[in-house]
Amino acid sequence: MRAMRILAAILMTAVVAVWAANCGGDGGTGPDPTPPPPPPPANRAPTAVGSLGALTIEVGAEVTVNVASNFSDPDGDALTYAASTSDAAVATASVSGATVAVTGVGAGSATITVTARDPGGLSATQTMGVTVEATNQPPTVVGGIDDRTVTVGDTITADVAEFFEDPEGDDLTFAAASSDTAVATAALDGSSLTVAAVGEGTATVTVTATDEADNTGTVEFTVTVEAPNRAPEVTDTIPPQMLMVGDTVRLDPSDHFSDPDGDDLVFEAVSSNTGFVTALIDADGMVEIGAQAAGSTVVTVTASDPEGLQAAQQVDVTVTAPPPGIADTIPTHDMIVDSMVPLDLSPYFEGGDLTYTVTSTDEMVAVASVDGSTVTTTGMGAMEDTISSAYLTVTATNSGGESVTQDSIMVRVHQEEYDSLPGISVDEEGVLTASLPGGASLTLSFCVSSSLTSSAAGFAIYWTEWQRAVGGGWVTVQNNVFFSTQTNQQVHVCPINIEDEKFPPGIYRLAGHAKIGDEPDGFYKTSTFEKKPPES
Repeated sequence: MRAMRILAAILMTAVVAVWAANCGGDGGTGPDPTPPPPPPPANRAPTAVGSLGALTIEVGAEVTVNVASNFSDPDGDALTYAASTSDAAVATASVSGATVAVTGVGAGSATITVTARDPGGLSATQTMGVTVEATNQPPTVVGGIDDRTVTVGDTITADVAEFFEDPEGDDLTFAAASSDTAVATAALDGSSLTVAAVGEGTATVTVTATDEADNTGTVEFTVTVEAPNRAPEVTDTIPPQMLMVGDTVRLDPSDHFSDPDGDDLVFEAVSSNTGFVTALIDADGMVEIGAQAAGSTVVTVTASDPEGLQAAQQVDVTVTAPPPGIADTIPTHDMIVDSMVPLDLSPYFEGGDLTYTVTSTDEMVAVASVDGSTVTTTGMGAMEDTISSAYLTVTATNSGGESVTQDSIMVRVHQEEYDSLPGISVDEEGVLTASLPGGASLTLSFCVSSSLTSSAAGFAIYWTEWQRAVGGGWVTVQNNVFFSTQTNQQVHVCPINIEDEKFPPGIYRLAGHAKIGDEPDGFYKTSTFEKKPPES
């Protein structure tokens, strides 16, 4: 418009000049001149219309505002626009035509000034306040939920609030979904998650947290659902066991149990009375039952799977005593009147727990009584200057009523102790020495005859034996008894191998019946020696 006004003024001036030239310029006789047009009006500045509203945006967001309606030009001039910001660190502004674009840069407040300018350079401005807020961040996952393997019918519970946090501290709401509800379902009560195992398979459970700005975060975990564990089963009954004391039986428990899921089983065997029967699982996984004493009891065999489910069965076990037997011969007893020999019968019988009875053929000579496994024999009487004899009969009986007997057990009873045997001595080490004619001596490592003794007279030995002290009397040492009915030059005196383990620690002597010279025959003994227990 301003250009048009300038052009009109130029044209008017030219017209006036032409007109003046044509008319002589002197106001002559020509017609009256036409008056010039009035000058164009002066340019007027644009004006603001209304106001620009304040903006609130987030960092990184852009808002556009068309400002054409917020300015007008009284002359109808076309306006151009510009925009500036009071703080480019908070917000920036750019212009395209009449559109102002405001971009949030950082949290804070800024003022955007919009300028409208006409072609003549006149302008008008408006401002709008801009508040830039920090961008709301979505919830973040903390840690995560571990994958789980469960059994049909099991449930999983968790507080899902533990697995999320919101950068702005917004309150969160939660949702949960299962990828396969035929395998597992998911339900929420607030932040409390419950996953129920429904059927075999695998499902993914997705938990979503939503903040106040509808931003979301998710976490997933896999639920594997297996068939429920089934307990082991008894597949075959273990038959009753009949054992004899000392017997051991081994059974394979895998022949009698199985697991429907194919689980490896662990076995245990327990006896209800270990006095009768012991039970254990040996290194090979076998049930081992050992018979200890006659009686009846129950052994419980249990099979357990890895999750502790069990099956068990009881085995009746009956133990019988073995038939009693003779382990060794009860030795001859040698004692004086009123002395006693208490002898433990256990080494002389076998067959488990036994009870004993004893009788004597002549209770005027010797009597015997039983206390447990000990038989005590007491010398009651003897004829003067000789030995009186009685014979014991000992019967051993087991719990089943079976028995075995040893009889003709000689008991020698005499009124006085034996005389010392001349020419034969025993030192404290048990070494047997014989005196030789002329005063020499010979250590006996072999059996000798009477001709080696110091007596020049006839020397007759009827028997000799080694004896061990028991109580107030003596018992014969087995396999060391020598008899003869002849006289002179017969081998009747033998050493003892006291180191032999069959000779227990104790007091030992050599005794015998002999005739020396013209003296009446009589009973003799050597000095004693002691075999001490081995040092520990």
